[in-house]
Amino acid sequence: MKRALPWALALASLACTRQPATPVEVPPEVRYASVIAVDGAGAFLRASPLVPWGEGQSLPVFGAEDQNLVVVGWSLEQLGEVGVAGAVVEAASDACEPRLPVPLWAGRVGKDGITPAEIAALPRLKAAGVVRCNASLQPVIGIEGCSACTPRVVNDGPCRTRFDYSICGLGEVVVLSQNEDQACVLPPERAGDWQCRLRPASGTAAVAEASCTTPIGDCGATFYRFPTTPPFQQETFPFRDVPTFTPDLVVRHARYSPRNLASGWAWSMQLLNGEIQISTTGTTAIDFCFQRQPGPGELVHLALDTGQFLYASPTPSCLSQIRVDARGPGVVGTYLDETGHFRLGRFSPTGALEHSEPITPTDGADLSWRTAQQIGMEVAGPFYFIYFGGIRTDDRVHVHAQNSIMSQNDRALPGLDATVSRRANAQTAVLGTGGAARLVWLELSDLSISHETLVPTEPVNDHSDGVYTLDIQEDRIYVGASPPAALYVFDRGGEFRSRHPTLGVPGIPVRLIVWPKEGRRLLVLSTRPGLDPKTYETWASFFDRDAERFLPGEWRIGEGVVTDAQFDGEGRLYLLLPWAAEVVRLTGNPVP
Repeated sequence: MKRALPWALALASLACTRQPATPVEVPPEVRYASVIAVDGAGAFLRASPLVPWGEGQSLPVFGAEDQNLVVVGWSLEQLGEVGVAGAVVEAASDACEPRLPVPLWAGRVGKDGITPAEIAALPRLKAAGVVRCNASLQPVIGIEGCSACTPRVVNDGPCRTRFDYSICGLGEVVVLSQNEDQACVLPPERAGDWQCRLRPASGTAAVAEASCTTPIGDCGATFYRFPTTPPFQQETFPFRDVPTFTPDLVVRHARYSPRNLASGWAWSMQLLNGEIQISTTGTTAIDFCFQRQPGPGELVHLALDTGQFLYASPTPSCLSQIRVDARGPGVVGTYLDETGHFRLGRFSPTGALEHSEPITPTDGADLSWRTAQQIGMEVAGPFYFIYFGGIRTDDRVHVHAQNSIMSQNDRALPGLDATVSRRANAQTAVLGTGGAARLVWLELSDLSISHETLVPTEPVNDHSDGVYTLDIQEDRIYVGASPPAALYVFDRGGEFRSRHPTLGVPGIPVRLIVWPKEGRRLLVLSTRPGLDPKTYETWASFFDRDAERFLPGEWRIGEGVVTDAQFDGEGRLYLLLPWAAEVVRLTGNPVP
């Protein structure tokens, strides 16, 4: 409900003023006001200090009959409470300095009283000591285009965000953001090592753009304000009432590697027969199957629509990488037998083992939990291609026919250190490797390596994680790798195109999904340290495949990492978070 302005109390010094015929309506949210004087062209002359203003309170005695006077008002939410009353109001310059938010309301003083004023036509104002930034939006600015490395982001104070690029020789830049969609780069003496000249933003998502000179060259920068409302609805379905698991490497060294992802309370997930079927580790969370052979697992069944627990059925140890069975109503997957060796099994819809075959290398090599870890299973034509990362043996690929799951072929891949696999087409798969990150093209007809290319990561202190995830879409290959943590883009033949750190807090992309499935945007699920450096969280953001850039906006998904993702028939996306023992469902129109 709006209130009428107490006109007689407002401007007592204007002797010729008459009572308005109709009292002007003022939004009830207005809690502070100032009276400003402007010349005939609307330029600022002077203003009264900010004063608290509410029902029945008067405005300052101010002005003269030959001046154009405007009353401007702000809400408590806009200005806060500390240091506001009595603050001197001045005209804001074009320099990079904190400004008062755009007024919530303005009224022009005339002979017949006060009439609504056009806020956009008013001069921009500032008030010493009144700096109000929405903490939930910080850091509100992302920078891309000036560097392919990931900056350290520091909140330097009210409205100030510092981007430290010293790791790649670019120095740092300090950016000032406002409550509304405004941003600027501080003058060189206060901005660090960059010198930037602002230009109008060319995109609707951008706040401002700039041409910048950095210590190692010129470039362009784009500044974004992050949206706070996600473009999807999020639901969480716990499948075990257990504490969040943290891998031993994270506990001891506050970091993890691509092969650390396959750990926690679950291995894999499929949507089948109106259920979410999750292959779990049973009653004990583990780091890896190769650290020790765990006991039997369980196939947990949740209702697809509600996430409600239905039942759990026992499975053999380490049933991982489950896939929908091409021949029957259940799933297929690899597991460990009682001797600790890998087998490929066919399971009923309720999780009962119906048939299995050993995975036996033709060269007699030992393939067990002591020597290898399964990193992927791809379905191509009538065959399953199963990839193993060697621990005390070479990497290896095995081929099994879907119609019988009998072993057809296998081959050792020495010196590969594979961490992830994706099928490019019916004839080719692409493997990502750890350490010195590479992409390796494997011809499925004879299991030969046709070519490979380096991912331009930059080891820190002689340490490099390698490739965490990859996805192949049309003529592009998208790779999540570290360090630096970024999304690396290649053409389909392996030619490197670009590198993109996430906007905001740096994170390692661990899962890439085109969502919606026919869309042009890539959902990037990145993992980064939580408030405790020995914990990790997954955050979601979007990458525009056409513009090849991240879009502003990031939203927390849950604790730990995402290791599996599946769509249901309605386009809803289900994510498996094995460290937290949860499935997260995302629903909506994912267009930020």
